[in-house]
Amino acid sequence: MKCSLAAAALAAVTASSALADEVWTDPFGDRLIYSSETGTIAVFQAPHGEWIYVEALAGNYSDRTGTFTGYWMIPEGDADEEMFSCASQRSFPGSGPTHYWGPIEIDFDQPGFPTALTLRRGFCDDLTGEYAGELTGTWNDTRYHPIVGQ
Repeated sequence: MKCSLAAAALAAVTASSALADEVWTDPFGDRLIYSSETGTIAVFQAPHGEWIYVEALAGNYSDRTGTFTGYWMIPEGDADEEMFSCASQRSFPGSGPTHYWGPIEIDFDQPGFPTALTLRRGFCDDLTGEYAGELTGTWNDTRYHPIVGQ
């Protein structure tokens, strides 16, 4: 019993320290931080008030192969006036509904941290605003590199 409790405690510490140490930076110096987990969803804090929710990534620290999907969002109160919004609202864990959201895809270069990743952000299908017709269905790729030894 003592061994299994010690092993469980060690696993919990290892998982939480892996989570806290995972930070990436883009070419502009903006950081992407693996912030928390809720169920099977990994939550990342991104630049400019953005939050990223990645499905089926929580707890996976060593087998990040394939493409992971999810959504980005910006809470209503944090959105810039010039930002495009969606006609529809979407709710996310720990946040109220927002008109500022879209799909994401993440591909890691290696199965475990530290490794670079590519984050693709899309827009909702019901985007509103002056350039909505040009932006709907488009994706924006950002390359992030790990920051090690923080």
